[in-house]
Amino acid sequence: MKFLSTLASLTILVIMFSVLSAAAEDPNNPYGGAAGGGHAAAAATPLTEEQRQGYIQRFIDEYGHQWAVAYRLDQLDSEAAVVQNAGHAFIEHWAEQGNQRALATKTIGLWSGTYGYQQNRDAARHFIEARVAQGDPAAISFEARALSRGQFWHRRNPAAARVFIDQWVTQGNAAAIEEKTTALSLPRGGFYEYAPAGAAVAQNFIEAWVSQGNPGALQKKANGLWLGLYGYERNLLLTREFIDQWVAQGNQKAIELKAEGLVLGQYGYEGATETDIEEFINYINPAHFVMK
Repeated sequence: MKFLSTLASLTILVIMFSVLSAAAEDPNNPYGGAAGGGHAAAAATPLTEEQRQGYIQRFIDEYGHQWAVAYRLDQLDSEAAVVQNAGHAFIEHWAEQGNQRALATKTIGLWSGTYGYQQNRDAARHFIEARVAQGDPAAISFEARALSRGQFWHRRNPAAARVFIDQWVTQGNAAAIEEKTTALSLPRGGFYEYAPAGAAVAQNFIEAWVSQGNPGALQKKANGLWLGLYGYERNLLLTREFIDQWVAQGNQKAIELKAEGLVLGQYGYEGATETDIEEFINYINPAHFVMK
């Protein structure tokens, strides 16, 4: 009986070791291997919702992160909630800073007389067109989508939208690169009606711009690795390693991606703790490096 008891204990240990080894080798286990920080997910204490909301606000107030501003606006599921909880000044400030979600909210507000704005369609058009002339990525995205879909002051014109997008792609505009990547990956070229290309072409397009640290390409590759899009296989560890590689070089887009991942549980940073986030905030202190 003692022999059988010992054998059973050894069997349990072997099974536990096998499970842990498999987790470490699983590319979709964000805590496996060196890239995952070498700690087990079970040992982590996840953020409470109160902590999460606090960090979202902190990344707005102290760092001006675009993802955090967009998240705060997207949390508010009605016009009244946006006006009451975010406020007209909040929308105005972040629209002027080029936040895509805030810029769209302001433009829609001016066009339709909502979100605390008086209806002024001329002002809406002038606002977007002036910012497009400055190369503002959020305005370029808004204009391209409106032109390709026939929204606001535009008649639907996919051909003109393609020319518009390609013009800005040649200048490395992040929003144009994101719009074209999505279109290339769709069977009929999306609303822009690009010639059918497929995932492989979209992936090559992304990689060409990633090598230059382009923020739009970094966003698309991170999404591709995280979700299995644009010709990439889904792999959480590679997503995390890819972002960390650019964070180490001080790339601002990568820094925002990692912050978003840690706080919202995305991009392979699922299960991050308060300690993980505080360590990251300490790391991105300008004393460590000059952000690019």
